[in-house]
Amino acid sequence: MANPPTGDPELPKSRHHSHLGEFFRPGAGPPAKIQLEQTGPANFKMLCQLGYQDSHFAEPFIVPPDIESFRTDLTSVPSLFQWLVPSIGVHLSAALIHDGLIYAPNEGKTYIGPDVSREQADRVFRDGMRDLGTPLIRRWVIWTAVTVATVLSSPKHKVRWRATIFLTIGIVIALGVMATLNLFNVWHGVPWMGHRSLVAQLALGALFAAIIPIVLCALWGHLWRAGLILGWALAFLIHVTVAVAIVFGIYLLLESVASLFDHRGPSIKRNLDVVDKEDAYAAT
Repeated sequence: MANPPTGDPELPKSRHHSHLGEFFRPGAGPPAKIQLEQTGPANFKMLCQLGYQDSHFAEPFIVPPDIESFRTDLTSVPSLFQWLVPSIGVHLSAALIHDGLIYAPNEGKTYIGPDVSREQADRVFRDGMRDLGTPLIRRWVIWTAVTVATVLSSPKHKVRWRATIFLTIGIVIALGVMATLNLFNVWHGVPWMGHRSLVAQLALGALFAAIIPIVLCALWGHLWRAGLILGWALAFLIHVTVAVAIVFGIYLLLESVASLFDHRGPSIKRNLDVVDKEDAYAAT
């Protein structure tokens, strides 16, 4: 069984009101308490349940229903983007609730509470981050990331969503590359930048970087906010991300070279396998 489908992540709107939700420890009340035990390189066991009373629902959400079987990877963020969205932080409680609300078709519910679709679970995650004090831009960027994962995982309209995401990413990146080449006088093919002064090119480049995602987000329907944020993030962070990727690539290269002497490389999983083999050899 998987999360039930829905067309609107904000439902049920009839219950919408403005007061904040609250995290709590089941059986003890607020404040919430998180206790984790690491069970793998990126997997953790929750040692106590965590509850969240969302303002849209009468019943609270409690994660997990069974602490012995439930595992979480906290906030799933690629290493390349952890400078913007760390795996742990003030949003951790919301991330744990979201982990419980999302479950695969071949497993039962991994939370106690009302049934929610994946889109509703993403909205609960976003509001939970707000209730924890996560900064505005960061929580909407995180929500956009999980929303993209949600639409890509849904069998409904999969071709449409893949095309929409591909077009959004492709157009924004292509125009970003063209604008960069125009700025450095390599190729003057961007109409709104052309042969203008450096200041004018920067100003017009930033203006159209803001406008183009506004146009493209119309393709996203009721999830237009996710399309808009994805487009803006790509337009304004692409150069920073490329720079971070270059630095990160250099680091991985240096780690790979160092592993020739230390037998430990950039992969934590492989390093743990080496440690296990060394321990097994020492025990014989």
